[in-house]
Amino acid sequence: MASPVCKFHEINRSLMASVKAPLDSLTATFTDPPSKL
Repeated sequence: MASPVCKFHEINRSLMASVKAPLDSLTATFTDPPSKL
């Protein structure tokens, strides 16, 4: 049986992943030449 802490880290990791994707695309938009805008 997984401990609550393990479960928390699992949820936290998936949360970070879902937050990181849009952030990465945002930073890509700002660091690339603004030809998309």
